[in-house]
Amino acid sequence: MSELQAPPADGRYQLLRQLGQSATGARWEAADRADGHRVALHLVPPQSPAPPAAVERFLDEAERVGRLGHPNLVAVEHREPRSLAMELLSGRTLETVIAAGPADFGHVLSWVQQICQGLTAAHAAGVVHWGVKPGRLFHTDQGSIKLLGFGTAHLAPATETGNAPYLAPEQWRQAPADGRADLYALGCVLFELCAGRPPYLGGSYQELMHRHLNDPVPYPGLFRADLPPGLDQVVQALLAKEPAARPADAEAARARLAAVAAGYQGPPTPSPEELLQAQVDQAWAYGEAGQGAEAVRQLAALVSHAARQLGATHPRTLQICYDLAIWRGMTDDIAGAAGLLGELVPLMTATLGPGDEDVAKATQDLWSFRHELERKRNRGLSRPGELAMLLGLPVY
Repeated sequence: MSELQAPPADGRYQLLRQLGQSATGARWEAADRADGHRVALHLVPPQSPAPPAAVERFLDEAERVGRLGHPNLVAVEHREPRSLAMELLSGRTLETVIAAGPADFGHVLSWVQQICQGLTAAHAAGVVHWGVKPGRLFHTDQGSIKLLGFGTAHLAPATETGNAPYLAPEQWRQAPADGRADLYALGCVLFELCAGRPPYLGGSYQELMHRHLNDPVPYPGLFRADLPPGLDQVVQALLAKEPAARPADAEAARARLAAVAAGYQGPPTPSPEELLQAQVDQAWAYGEAGQGAEAVRQLAALVSHAARQLGATHPRTLQICYDLAIWRGMTDDIAGAAGLLGELVPLMTATLGPGDEDVAKATQDLWSFRHELERKRNRGLSRPGELAMLLGLPVY
């Protein structure tokens, strides 16, 4: 915990680690001093440029939504004059999901319907989000979607919060707006989930405004040939320039998405090896997106899964072990990479043969990592016997 960060006024929570920092404040994992209960704490610093009325409105709206008890809205547990304690979530934002590569449309349709359900509940309580975007949509480890950030649009302008690519035309015009602005933002998110990029790109705030106000609505089907039938039309409706041309409310949008989902057959069921390869590809995508630690975590789990499903010495299992070693090295765990390869190369040689191309590559990487260890004067291999434990083999 940083001692420079002041806890809430009553000292109820101990700050443990910072989860994020933005124009709207700092978010911390914190523990209740009374019972150790963990929460996510949103702190609005005293030096925030937001006027007191804006801070109060943020707290009011976030608390009103957080007390609804809706499964797609983050629960608020405690409020202080400049902070909110909310349920602590485990998972990743849709921004992270998009960065990892194209998602299955069955999942996309489920996620966006859940967002609609959360918006329906919030709008019924009189709260409009005004800042729906992938970074404020959280995919939990349990598979549900939670909307984050209600009220934060009042704390900072869109130029500082990253909301601009998702603002509705009426927001750009500073015209009267309602919950249908959230539906427009939802259309932008849905487009990005399909196409991997927002519907409108601009090098400046002014260019982005011009595109949202004047450019024709793009079709995500131009970016994904496997788009489910009817989804292009839903995106077009959500991104209509005039609010009256959009679905009447979030429930109407959800119903249209449900109709698309009902007619979507999805791709053929993949074989176990194809599914495993897709999971490996996803792990690599995380690494290549700058999240090497997540790639290592996923690959370590996949090694054990592959060993149970295919066998400890199956070539595919050994390849995933090799991938794990490589990503350890790429995340500066040189000792871990060298240690794993030191155990893996003899097993690969015995299974695939000394002349195999992958054996040669693994051997070369092993010596490269060992040379790096020697250069750093960090001799010795870490975690001996780890490969056997990963593969479920006896450790001698």
